Amino acid sequence: MQTATPLMLGKGPSWKGEFGDELFEHGIEVNGTYERRDLSVKVRAGGSATLIEGTWGGEPLFIRLASDSLRIRWGVDDQRFERDLAAPTQQGCNAYRQTTGRFERQWLEVCGVALATRPPLTQLVAAFLSGGVRAGASRGPLPMPRLPVRSAQPYDSSGRNVPSSQLQ
Repeated sequence: MQTATPLMLGKGPSWKGEFGDELFEHGIEVNGTYERRDLSVKVRAGGSATLIEGTWGGEPLFIRLASDSLRIRWGVDDQRFERDLAAPTQQGCNAYRQTTGRFERQWLEVCGVALATRPPLTQLVAAFLSGGVRAGASRGPLPMPRLPVRSAQPYDSSGRNVPSSQLQ
């Protein structure tokens, strides 16, 4: 599975990345840090859809992969894809295309073991986080509050630097 930040198998059920990422797999749970964000999700596969639910970076994460659709919701950002049967893909791949929203015309190819009923959990989660989840305009730290800037200009044409509410 292709990711922007590769993972290497560590000791036991752990995976380590080049930039300090470390993920642990416990049954259906994947926990740790990925792309400098805390991650805690559960992966349910084997039914009509594969579900990834939990938190990433302190915000709710929900991914639903089905044969006909793909939905990725992270915090307030929600992406909905439909399977594109006409898209030229390699054998064993499904192409999903987003037709509405901010990332209109974005498409993802999901291939091989990611489509299996028992996919490798940690690699599946990392692949979706690395390639499918988009950080929208709502992401990023909020700026620190600052005191109001006082202007050197007077409040009125009299030249006094006193608000009219304080004039007597």
